[in-house]
Amino acid sequence: MHTRLPMILTVVLYVGESKLNVAKRLSELEIIHPGFEGMFNEFKLNLIELNTN
Repeated sequence: MHTRLPMILTVVLYVGESKLNVAKRLSELEIIHPGFEGMFNEFKLNLIELNTN
């Protein structure tokens, strides 16, 4: 009961030649059925594109 879960940070490093066109939030994936949005935390993808300035 007194143990805390460790913080997890996901970071994606992209080195492709073209701009990466992916969903950057969980809500953009449209996998959550209508009416259940309140049960999920919004997940934001931390994306670092190394091919841009």
